[in-house]
Amino acid sequence: MTIHYKVADHVAEIEIEGIGEHNLFSPDDVYIPLAETFREFRDDPEAWCALVHAPEDRTAFTYGGHLKAMDKVWNEEEADRGYRLPSGFDRVFRPDAPSDDVFSWSHLLELDGSKIYKPMVFAVAGPCYGAGTLLVDANADYVVAAPETRFGLVEMRWGQGSFASGVVRSLPWRIAMDMALRGRIMESEEALRLGFVNAVVPKSEVLAEARRIVADFASMPPLHAQMSKRLAILGREHPDHLMQAMRDVYYAAQFSSADSKEGVRAFVEKRKPVYTGKPE
Repeated sequence: MTIHYKVADHVAEIEIEGIGEHNLFSPDDVYIPLAETFREFRDDPEAWCALVHAPEDRTAFTYGGHLKAMDKVWNEEEADRGYRLPSGFDRVFRPDAPSDDVFSWSHLLELDGSKIYKPMVFAVAGPCYGAGTLLVDANADYVVAAPETRFGLVEMRWGQGSFASGVVRSLPWRIAMDMALRGRIMESEEALRLGFVNAVVPKSEVLAEARRIVADFASMPPLHAQMSKRLAILGREHPDHLMQAMRDVYYAAQFSSADSKEGVRAFVEKRKPVYTGKPE
């Protein structure tokens, strides 16, 4: 078992146990089971938010993809690899066709690729390179890092290219390009200054601080949080007039929801609201 998943008090805790002390990612050990776990979290009505972290005994969140595993992806025969690489025809004309190939998990590294609109907190206590940087960039709403944490897209040096389209939304263009095209490393303090992470705390406190933050996310009305996140993502891509129409639909639904009524009533009664995540 390489991806550990548990839910308590509406918080899904997802631990990524990769290969070796550097917590390397490979399709069989991390990517495929992580994609399945993310889908389980997305579809679980009792899981309102998630905390993603590596085992505390690892020296890194991850050093990225396991290059020996990627050598298998690109250079071994289909029978030895266990799955096929899709043809250009498949990707152009059947992009949503189900498969067990590399594209069944690469969406984890793409903005909105997982279609998860629940809050996600990442605890990053150590280096976070390659796929780790992309995973955080694509999915995290809040990041707690350690002073030892560093981010980098080092794939280019080994002929793997880089998914720069995501980080150029999160970072200034020249910083993102330097990372994507040259493999430059971004230290934790720079990441904090540029808004790539939310907080930097001592390594021994990273997981505890992340748990405190995710518990606060779990105290929010879940359907409202999910709609707000979805609108925020859509707002990056769509014009204002379309977003206004979508907001109108959201507000119409929001003001008739049980949690909206409970939030106002709790404020009037000077008590903590009790949200259910139910439409009515």
